[in-house]
Amino acid sequence: MRRRTLLLVVILLVFPVVSSVKGQSASQVKVIKFPVPGSQDAVGEVQTKEAQKVLEDFYQSKVLADEYQAATTNDPVIWNRLISDRLVDNDERLGTGEMLTKAQFVDNFRTGEHHHSTLHHEHVRLIAFGNTVIVTGRSYSVLQHSGSVSKGPRLLTEAWIKMDGRWQMVVHTMSDLEEGLESREKP
Repeated sequence: MRRRTLLLVVILLVFPVVSSVKGQSASQVKVIKFPVPGSQDAVGEVQTKEAQKVLEDFYQSKVLADEYQAATTNDPVIWNRLISDRLVDNDERLGTGEMLTKAQFVDNFRTGEHHHSTLHHEHVRLIAFGNTVIVTGRSYSVLQHSGSVSKGPRLLTEAWIKMDGRWQMVVHTMSDLEEGLESREKP
């Protein structure tokens, strides 16, 4: 039930942005490599020159490198800088769902409640919609949360918006997958 609710929240947040993009088909997608720390297979999918400019600006801002540093050093100061004051965070960790504010999210790192020992993502995709970048991927990171250890697999979705001249994470979701991951990617 939590996964369905989480999926519905993500769809409701992303659908209005996606539906506003007109006249574009999957055959027009251009794939650009954007290797980032923790995921060397990250790619951006662009359909317009404007979307490519947004992804290049996002990539050049190094917010994903900063996020990797924040996660691997468990640094609440960096997290505080990267996250919007109005963060929407919905996570499922070890069978328990959480809906956190920015303060709660950052506090999890400050107190050690949430601690990464390694960070590894695969199949990361970056897609731009206006001034918003959606980041999706699979996580096999080793993290300690509420005294338990999780090694994944997990699904990750983030939304970053450029506001006040800087990229800020506004949505973060992470869901444990008890049954593993099914890949529909072509070999």
